[in-house]
Amino acid sequence: MTGTPDAAQPAAQNGQVRDRSVQKLLRVATWGQTLVQESGDGQGARLVHELAVRPGEIDGARTLAQAWYGFAHPSFHALQHATLAQPAGSPGQVLRLERPLPRGTPLAQVLPRVALDELAVAALFGDLAKGLAELHAAGLVAGNLSAEALLLCPPGHDEAAPLLLVDAGLPGLVIAASGPLGDAFHPRFGQLLPVPEVVAPEVLAGQAPNAAADVFALSAVLASTLLGRPVFSGTSATAIRAAMAHGLAAADLEGLSQVAPQIAPILQRGLAPHPWARAGVLAELVAALTALCAELPTTLAEGRTVLAPWAPGSPLIALAAYASSVPWSAQFPESTVVAASHGATAGPEGQAKLRAALDQLELERMRAQSHAETHGRNVLSRLIVVALFALLAAAIAATAVRQAHHAQLALHPQRPNDTMAPPPVQPLPKARVLFETPPP
Repeated sequence: MTGTPDAAQPAAQNGQVRDRSVQKLLRVATWGQTLVQESGDGQGARLVHELAVRPGEIDGARTLAQAWYGFAHPSFHALQHATLAQPAGSPGQVLRLERPLPRGTPLAQVLPRVALDELAVAALFGDLAKGLAELHAAGLVAGNLSAEALLLCPPGHDEAAPLLLVDAGLPGLVIAASGPLGDAFHPRFGQLLPVPEVVAPEVLAGQAPNAAADVFALSAVLASTLLGRPVFSGTSATAIRAAMAHGLAAADLEGLSQVAPQIAPILQRGLAPHPWARAGVLAELVAALTALCAELPTTLAEGRTVLAPWAPGSPLIALAAYASSVPWSAQFPESTVVAASHGATAGPEGQAKLRAALDQLELERMRAQSHAETHGRNVLSRLIVVALFALLAAAIAATAVRQAHHAQLALHPQRPNDTMAPPPVQPLPKARVLFETPPP
C-alpha cells in the first residue's frame, strides 16, 4: 500500500523527512472511525480505532483500555497501544487503539464452501472457547463474536490459534467512551453489530453486551457452522428477535443431535432466550470441546498450548485451501488511501459524511421494512375479519331463504296431482302424398 509521491519521498529542501506513513480509511461511524496505518518505519501495518470520548467518560474508557492491554490470548486480537489525544480544532478527546493488522479469511466466507463434522468444529472453536472463558474471568467481554469477525488462521502460521477474533471488545470500549449503543435499530448498534442473527435477544433490545451474550453468540456461531445455515433468521431484527424468544427449534435440535451429539444439548442451553439460563454453559462447552480434541496435534502460542491447525492429523487441513494470508482490510476495496499527518484524523470529510449517510440509510431501510411487516400483518388481519363477516352474512341470508321456503310450504301444502304435468304430445301432421304409382 502506497500513498502519494509527496508523502512517500523525503523533502530535501529543508533537510527534514516528511511523514512517510499512509492511512487507509475503512469506515466512519457515529462513535469514531477505523483505519489502517503504515508508518513506513518497518514496524508493519496497524489497525487503528479512533473513538470519540465524552468528557465525563475519560477515566472509564482509559481503565477499560488498560484492562484490554493487559489481556493476551492467541484467539483474540491483541491491543498494542491505547492513547488519549485531542486533535487540533476538536473540543473533545479521542481514544486511539492500535492493534497489529490481522491476516486471514473471514470464517463467514469459508463456511458455505465446506461441511464440518463435530470433531472439525471442536478443533476450530476449542481454543476460542477457552480464551473466552479466560476473558470473562478477567472481567472483560468480547461483544462482537460472529463468523464475520472471526478470521481463519492462514497456512504457515501454526504458532497461532485456528481462529482470531478481530476487534475484540470494541463494543464495550465504544460504550465506555461515548455511551450506550441503543437497540437493534439505533445507528450506533448497526455500525458495531451488523449481524443480528448471532446477537443475544437482550442485546437486540438495547442492553449492553455481557458474558451471557458472548455465550449466546458463540453457541449461535457453532450451531450455524454445524447446520450450514443460521439457526435464527428473519427479514428484520424484530423478526429475528421474535424467533429467538422461543429458543432453539425442535427440528434444529434434532439436526444438531445427528451431526454433533456431544455438544448439541449444550448448544441448546447456550441459545436460551433468558441470560440466566445460560449460566455454566461455557464451562461445559470448553470441557466437551477439549475432550473431543484430546488426540489432535498441538503447538505452543504465546505460552499456551493450542491446536496446530495445519499439522498432519488435524481435521482442519481441508480448510487450508480457503485460509488466505490476505490482510483483513482487503475486504474494504472501496476505501480510500490518503496521506497521513500527525494529529489529524484520517479520510476526507466528504467520504466520512457519505459513510455516515449510508449507515443511516441502511438503518432507515430496516425500520421501514419492520414497519411494512407490521402494517402488512394489520391489513391482513382486517381483511380476514371482513371476509369472516361476509361469510357470516351469506350464511344468515341462506338460512333466511330456507326458512321462508319452509314457511311457504307450510301455508300452501302440495297435493299429489299438483305436480307439474309434462306438456301434451302434439301429433305429427298427416303425410302428404307427393307421387303415387298407378295400379297395374
